[in-house]
Amino acid sequence: MSTNKKVSLYNPRPESVSEDFTVHTKIHDRLWQDLKSSTMEFPEQHYLLCGESGSGKTTMLAQLHQSVSQQPPLPSLQSLFFNEEEYSIRHLYRLWERIFELLNDQGLTEKTLMTQVRNLSEEIDKNQDYEKKIGNTLLDFLATSKTRLLLFIDNFDLILQKFSISECHRFRKILQTSSRIRIIAAASEVPAPFYQYEHPFYEFFKVVHLRPLSPQQTGALLLQLLPDDQKNTITDAAPGIEVIRRITNGNTRCTVLLSDILKENPTSSVRDLFSGILDKLTPVYKFTMDDLPAQQQQIVEAIALNYEAISVKELGNKLRMESKMISAQLAQLVKTNLIVKIKTSTKNHFYHLKNRLFNCWYLMRLGRSKDRKKLTSILDLTEQLIKNKQQYQKGNFLEIPLLNIDTTLLFANPKRVISGTGSRLVPGRAPLRTVSTADHQLRQRAYQALDSKQYELAIQYLQKTKKTDHFALAIAYHQGTNDTKRAITHYQKAANTGQMEALNNLGLLYLQQQHNPTAAYKAFNEAAEKGSSMAHYNLGLYYMQQKQDVVAAIDNFEQSISNGNSKALLPLAQLYYHQFKNPSQAIQSLSEAANNGNPTASYQLGLIYLNDEKDKNSALYYFQEYLMHPSTRTLSLPLGLTLLKHESYEFLHMLFATKPELKAEALPLYYALQKCDINAGPDEILRKGKELDVTVDDIVKLIESF
Repeated sequence: MSTNKKVSLYNPRPESVSEDFTVHTKIHDRLWQDLKSSTMEFPEQHYLLCGESGSGKTTMLAQLHQSVSQQPPLPSLQSLFFNEEEYSIRHLYRLWERIFELLNDQGLTEKTLMTQVRNLSEEIDKNQDYEKKIGNTLLDFLATSKTRLLLFIDNFDLILQKFSISECHRFRKILQTSSRIRIIAAASEVPAPFYQYEHPFYEFFKVVHLRPLSPQQTGALLLQLLPDDQKNTITDAAPGIEVIRRITNGNTRCTVLLSDILKENPTSSVRDLFSGILDKLTPVYKFTMDDLPAQQQQIVEAIALNYEAISVKELGNKLRMESKMISAQLAQLVKTNLIVKIKTSTKNHFYHLKNRLFNCWYLMRLGRSKDRKKLTSILDLTEQLIKNKQQYQKGNFLEIPLLNIDTTLLFANPKRVISGTGSRLVPGRAPLRTVSTADHQLRQRAYQALDSKQYELAIQYLQKTKKTDHFALAIAYHQGTNDTKRAITHYQKAANTGQMEALNNLGLLYLQQQHNPTAAYKAFNEAAEKGSSMAHYNLGLYYMQQKQDVVAAIDNFEQSISNGNSKALLPLAQLYYHQFKNPSQAIQSLSEAANNGNPTASYQLGLIYLNDEKDKNSALYYFQEYLMHPSTRTLSLPLGLTLLKHESYEFLHMLFATKPELKAEALPLYYALQKCDINAGPDEILRKGKELDVTVDDIVKLIESF
C-alpha cells in the first residue's frame, strides 16, 4: 500500500492496525466507552457487529482488542482475539478448547491445567459430557484465577450455524449466568436464529450495524488516508469519488483502495478508478469459484453475467438445463451464502449474487465486452447525473437544439467491390471489367486491406497491379502514411480519369494536413462543379466555418441535397435555426432529413418542438422515432429524464422490451421507470442490485420534484 496511513486490507490482525485509523467513529467510541466503564460484576451485554465484507468489522474488532490490551479497563480482564476464520470450531467444546489455547499462547495458564484439558480431550469419544466438563473447567479456572475474558470473534455467524440447538442452549446459559465471559462478535449479516423466537439466541446479542459509508464519511476517510493532499485531489475528483461510493455501496475497503489509486494517479477517470479497485480485489475473489462443482459454476457464472437478478426459468433458457436441476443447485448456493433468493409475488423467484462487488469483478474481468458495458454505462450515467444535478434540478435536461451536430467533413471512403467479373463503378475504384484476373484478385485484397486500415499492405498489393488504381493508392498514402506528395499525385491522376471524388479528398488533404485553405477551396470547388455532392457539402462547411459566408454555405448545402446528399439538411437546419432564428425553416429541413431515415434529424426535431414550439406531443413523437431507429443504441440520461418527466411510461416499457441492448446500457433509468410508473408490476424492481439504489432514488426524486 502507498497510503500515508498503514491500513491492512485483508484479514487485519491487532498488530497491523492503527488506533488512530477509525472509520465508524461513533460506533467505535460508544463500544470503547462501554468496555471501559464495564465492571463485569454481573453478566454484561454481548455485541454483534454486522456489515458486509470490507465494511471494517474485523478492523474494529482488532482496534478494540488492541485498546483493551494496552489499557485494560479491569486488572483481571484478558482480551482474546480469534482468527478471522476459525474453521475448526464446529462444536461448543472446540470453542472452549480454543480459548484455552489462546490463554496458553499468552502464558496465562498453568502447565497442570493444560494437562488436565488434554486428558479430558482424550476422553472425547468415551464421554458424552465432555463439553460440559471442559466448559466447567474453564469457568472454574476463571473463578479461581479471578480472570475475566473479553472474546473478539469474527465470522460469528459461521461458527454459530455449526452448533446444535442443545449446544446453543448451553452456550446461552453460560453467557447469561457468567459474568466472566463477554463477547464482541462480528458477522456479515445477522444470523437467522437471532430472528427466531424459539432459538436460544433470539434477541440475545445487541446488533450494531456498520452501515455503508455516507458521502461525508467517505470524504473524512480519504482525508485520513491522504492528509497531505496538496493537489486538492479529493476536491477535484469529488464526482468520481461519489460514483465509486455508490457502485461499491459505501464499502470501506474499496475507499482505502481508492485513496491508493488517487495518490498514484489523481486524474484517473471513473472507469479507471473502478477498474483499479477491482484489480486490487482480485486476491479476494479469484478463487471464489474454484471449489464449486461444475454445475454450480455454470449457474453462478450465468447469474453473474446477467448482472440483474434472474429467475430459474430464465436460467434454464440460458443454460439449457432442467429447472429442477437448477433449483436444487440454487438451494445449495443459497445455503453457502453465495447466492441470494429474492421472493416475488409469484412462484418465479429471482436469484442474484449476494456479494455485489464480486458480481462487478466477475463481470468486468471475465465478461464479454457487451457484459462489461452494463457496468461502464452505469458509471458514466451516474457521473453525468452527479455533475449536472443542479442543472437537472431546474428542469434543464436537454441541450439547445442543433448546437451539437456532427459537421465532420465528408471523405470518400473506399468501399469493398463485390467479387465477380461484372462491371461496377464506385468511388475510389476503376471499373473492373477491363482488368485481368490477376489484377482483379490483387485489387480485391488491396480493398480488403484498406477496409481493415492495413494501408501498407494495401499499397503493396496495388503496386503489383498492371493497371494502377490511382484513387485507391491515393487513399492508402493519404490515410496510412505521411507521404502526402504521393497522395496528391495519385489523387490528381485519379481526377484526370474522371473520378471527381478524388478532388474532394484532395481538398481534405490540403485543408487538414497541409493547412492550405486556398488549395482546399480550389479542389472542393472543382469537384463540386463536376457534380460531387460531397464536395458541395464540404464547401458549405468551409463557407460556414472558415469564411462565415452563410449565403454561400446555404447555396452549397442545397446543391448537395439536390444531388442526393440528405446529410446536408442538418447543417442547413442549423443555419436557419441559429443564424436566421427561423425554427420553422429548420423544422422543414429536419423533417425532410427525418423522412429520409436520419435519426439525428428526428432527435433535433424533438428538441425544437419541446424548446421552441412548446409542443410536447410532437416532441415526444420525434424522440420516440429517434429511439426506435435501428441505429440508435443508447438512451441518454437527459432524454431519459425528459421522457420520465413527461410520463411516457408506456413507450419506455415498449422501448426497453424491444431493444434490450438499450435497456442494458440505461439500467438506472429502467429501474427509475419501474418506481415512477404506478402501473408497473411489483416484481421487476426486485431485480435491481443495491449498488443502484442511490442513483435510482436520485432520478425518482428529481422526476417527482416536477
